[in-house]
Amino acid sequence: MLFDTAPKERREDLYDRERELAELHEALRLGERLVVVYGVRRVGKTSLVKVGLRVSGAPYVMIDVRELYYAENFVRMQALVSRVVEEFRGQVRWYRRVGFDLRGALRRIRRIRVGDYEVEVEPGARIPLTTLLSEVDEWCGKRGMRFVFVFDEAQYLRFSNTRYDGVVAWAVDNLSNVTFVLTGSEVGLLRDFLRVDDPEAPLFGRYRRE
Repeated sequence: MLFDTAPKERREDLYDRERELAELHEALRLGERLVVVYGVRRVGKTSLVKVGLRVSGAPYVMIDVRELYYAENFVRMQALVSRVVEEFRGQVRWYRRVGFDLRGALRRIRRIRVGDYEVEVEPGARIPLTTLLSEVDEWCGKRGMRFVFVFDEAQYLRFSNTRYDGVVAWAVDNLSNVTFVLTGSEVGLLRDFLRVDDPEAPLFGRYRRE
């Protein structure tokens, strides 16, 4: 399957990325809270992250932010929360394999319903992303587990009236059992979004692995 252009999930299908894979695996093993993966399109960022997550055995969700942006030219928080919940549903089997109890983690969020294989947000519900992150973090903290939120093409998060850079900064400061992995093919735009060297930006001075 080496010539298949679809993102890879198996280590044996990932070609010539051993160093980057080892770095990502180390970051997850050490519990680092923010990892940034840069690279132009089609160099294998998504495959690298997917394989790294599978190798690490971590529960995760992976959101392609372009999907939300292209739908509305904007990234609404509720659209993002709904997409995260949809991705939860798609990962139920993996969660069971790695010991992550999704129902237990989300049980206190009243307007999210979790069944054996179904997860959904009730119509009209407005659930802050910070609430979702906090509940997952708390559940993981009681069980010595780490959850990974991956935002692929994260530079598109800047198109919103929500300060997602602020949300990430808050999570990095306060949630010790959550890791954010942000990827971006438009390197300059992703750096403009993160602004880690700008004293006025929420993420200024935060440690991150790049």
